[in-house]
Parts: sequence; structure tokens; C-alpha cells
Amino acid sequence: MSDPNEPPRPVGPSDGSGAGSGDAPTPPPPGGDVPPPPPPPTGESPYGAATGGPGGYGDAGYGGGGAYGAPPPQPNPYGAPDPNAYSPTDAVGFGWRHFTASPATLLVPTLVIGIAVIVISVLIRLVVVGGMTDSESSLSTVLIAAAISSAITTLIVSVLSAGLYKGGFAVADGRGFSLGQLFEGWDKLQVIIAAVIIGLLTLVGTVLCYFPALLVGYFTQFTIPYIVDKNMSATDAISASFRLCTKNLGPTILWYLLAVLCLIAGAIVCLIGLLVAVPVVLVGLAYTFRRLQGEPVAPPAARTT
Repeated sequence: MSDPNEPPRPVGPSDGSGAGSGDAPTPPPPGGDVPPPPPPPTGESPYGAATGGPGGYGDAGYGGGGAYGAPPPQPNPYGAPDPNAYSPTDAVGFGWRHFTASPATLLVPTLVIGIAVIVISVLIRLVVVGGMTDSESSLSTVLIAAAISSAITTLIVSVLSAGLYKGGFAVADGRGFSLGQLFEGWDKLQVIIAAVIIGLLTLVGTVLCYFPALLVGYFTQFTIPYIVDKNMSATDAISASFRLCTKNLGPTILWYLLAVLCLIAGAIVCLIGLLVAVPVVLVGLAYTFRRLQGEPVAPPAARTT
């Protein structure tokens, strides 16, 4: 019989008893302390891969290009401003959706400017040409007077139309626009200078069998937008418009032809159609201007009643 005061024998391979000897296992050290695990090899973590390594949370972890990588880019809420995604038909559709969503936003300014243009052109023609008669003036004098009146009218129309361009950009950007904002935030003098330069180039192009005048209209179609939206000078705006057109030759040609067709169709419908065609083209032009430069545009809001 064993002595009750004898301490229990340790169990292990050292005594040769084996696991099935029936002896009790060795109790933990007094006090309940558990010895720490042996230190890991250099470069390893006891809880996984080395810090900063694959699967870790260090430099190669979140945002570091490791197992988790950088978070994916968030989509643009207004759509990808990719110039390659631009389509002239999309520009017209964009203008139409914005117009139908809130018709009065640009229809009222267009109506007011249209009436002002008609009244001003009639008054200028009456003042410059109206007093002349065949007996008092030669045909050449009348033609010169008519050309002068047309030039003055064109300058005034250019200034008034610049306000509508501003409205087109406000709508395309999702901002409100009212009649009182027509002449805010853009340089009137630069618009007049640009109108004079474009008018002279158009006159020369008209003399040269008219086709060069069409080229002038095409290459300068973004001049006023650059002035009212980017605050450029007249000469810089003309140069920027030329560069934008040449850089995007195919899309801008198609847009220019489509815009002209829309305006012609509006004029055919007893001129009333221009109240729809002009706002649609203005917003479409702003869409074209933004997209070809990689800038976002705002989707149309819900249709108002």
C-alpha cells in the first residue's frame, strides 16, 4: 500500500508508464498560472501572418494594396464624364428631358429675349433704313444701311443670347435659373468683342462663296460658352472653341448639324417651335460642352406639373 503522504508521481515518457498507465495527470503549477507560449520565430506573429505581410493589417492591409486592397472607386452620381461616352443624340435627349421636366425655366427667358430681339431689330431698321426712299438714295446706300443695321442687331442679339447660354449651363448643372439672372456673372464687353470678331469672319466667309462662313459658325460655336462659363477673354474663347472642335471633330460636327436641324424644325412650325427648340439646343450645347471636357452634368429632376 502506498503512503498517503507520498506525492503523486509525474506521468510522462520519462517514467515509461505511457498514456494508459492510469496514473493522474500532472497538475498545473501552484497559483493557477499558465506558462506563456514559446516566442515565435523572427518575423512571425503568434496570431497570424507577420505584421504588414499578406493577410495582415499593416501597410499591406486595408488601403495598402495587400490582400484587401484599396476600396473600389465610387460611381459618379451624374454619370461617368467620359468624352468617349458622348453622343450628339444623347445631348438632344438630355436637353429635351430637362425642358419637359421644367418647361418654364428656360421657356420664359427665351420668350422675353425673342420679343426683345424682334422689337430691337425692327426699330434699328426703321431708324437706319426706314427714312430712305428710292428717289433720295441709291440702291448701294440702302444696302449699306441695311448691313449696318444688321450688324448692330447682331451685336445686341449676341449680348442677349449670352444670357440664355448662361441659363442653359445652369439647367445642365442642376441649378435654378430665373429671368433676373440673364445678365449676371459674365463679361458683356468680351461677348461684344467676340461677336464683332465672329461677325467679321462670317462676313469674309460669306463673300467667299458662303461655305467658309459655315466653317466659322462651326468652329466658333463654343466661344460664348467659354466666356460665360469659364470667364475667358474673347480671343482666348475663340481659340479654345477651335481647339475643342478640332479635338472632337466627328462628335462636334454631328452635334452642330443636329442643332441646326432642330432650330430649322422649330422655325418651320410658325416660329412657335423655337420656344421649344431653343431651350433644348441650349441645354444640349451645355451638355456637349461639359461632356467633351470630362465635366459632369446633372440628371433632370422629376417632371413638374
